[in-house]
Amino acid sequence: MRQGDFKIAERGDDKNRSFTRDFNIISQRTGAMICSLSPEDFLHVVESRMEGNEDEELRVFCKRHALYSLMSRRSEDVLVYYKFDLIRNISNRMLIVVSMHVAERPPEYVFQ
Repeated sequence: MRQGDFKIAERGDDKNRSFTRDFNIISQRTGAMICSLSPEDFLHVVESRMEGNEDEELRVFCKRHALYSLMSRRSEDVLVYYKFDLIRNISNRMLIVVSMHVAERPPEYVFQ
């Protein structure tokens, strides 16, 4: 993560893009936020719905972060939803962040 081995999925005008734009989340900040996750932030595992990746399992986390909102021009306490897919290739592993946006509902943590 610290070397930037991740990518936030972008699909048109989506929640991920809006989140990173509204809170000015740059690559280094994304990596630090992901590295701050702990087992206590884990929610559950879901099956991938992407065509061709149906056998993949996605890990879902949720964590509260203090983020600066460009819209309100102040720091806000934001509950961030993460969904990860670990993509492997021959030479190394790369983590794909499928989703990273403001949580849409209260989380139900497994380890809290």
